[in-house]
Amino acid sequence: MLLRSEQTGLVESALPGPDAGYVAVRGDFVSYARRLLLSRPDLFGIRDPSQLVLDGTPDVADDGTTDVTFRQYVAGGRVLETGITVRIAKNRTLRAVNGSLRAIRRVLPATITAEQALVLARAVKTSTCGKFRPISAELVAEQEGSTDYILNYNVDGVTADGAGAARVNARTGKASFAGLSDFTTFAVIGQPQLPCP
Repeated sequence: MLLRSEQTGLVESALPGPDAGYVAVRGDFVSYARRLLLSRPDLFGIRDPSQLVLDGTPDVADDGTTDVTFRQYVAGGRVLETGITVRIAKNRTLRAVNGSLRAIRRVLPATITAEQALVLARAVKTSTCGKFRPISAELVAEQEGSTDYILNYNVDGVTADGAGAARVNARTGKASFAGLSDFTTFAVIGQPQLPCP
């Protein structure tokens, strides 16, 4: 049984149907999971093996079920809101595939470094009047093919994790606030005001 994303049309969940036979897993679980995802680009959207990056080590549950999880990277940037897990039973049969990837063929490569992105972001003023301090930047690849740095930052000595709130375009260097998704972060930073009086 396949459940597809309404946005991308790619599979977000693959489960054996009531009449399905067992799918035996051969070889090590990580290699098997990678081969499975790459063998069906029509279902999972991945054609390039370099886009699948293992997320930590496989997680083994008390019942012996093993989860192998991958994150998606394109041109060195993590693709936001992606991750896919291949679940394998203790008896080495495929149980399920859950998660989502994106069918991104190509992105525009970054022309600035993470260090340059931090310098550019420091020029952005907020309602905290200069107390916003970007401390690290991560390159991410966007669905439409652009690349941005998302920022972790410090406000009044507290590190905030709502990295989606501050971005620097990795090609143009334009710094901006966008897409606050963390209400605690919003409360800490307040409504951005450009420029700060």
